Amino acid sequence: MTWNLANKLALFGDSSMIVEARIACRRIMKDSISTERSKKAQEIASNPSSYKVCEGCDSIVGSGAITCPNCHGYRFDAEPSRVVDQAIFLGARKQTSVTVEDLS
Repeated sequence: MTWNLANKLALFGDSSMIVEARIACRRIMKDSISTERSKKAQEIASNPSSYKVCEGCDSIVGSGAITCPNCHGYRFDAEPSRVVDQAIFLGARKQTSVTVEDLS
């Protein structure tokens, strides 16, 4: 199971740190909205119920997906806080995964 930032901080029992970390991440994401990747991340973070995170490769997929298009995994985490955290994380860095479009 993949641990997100909130879960890691929750292990230490300091809920104020969880809130501060999420606010900081959202502030960073808001400041760097110029890229297409961060715009998509903001769209996902604003509507997390329409998405879920693949537990095999940490990709974000639509809530209707049966298998992950990247790793063909079938286990997903649809918890809204997990989707938001992953969207913020992925939106703040360059793409590293190979997609179907890259192979065409």
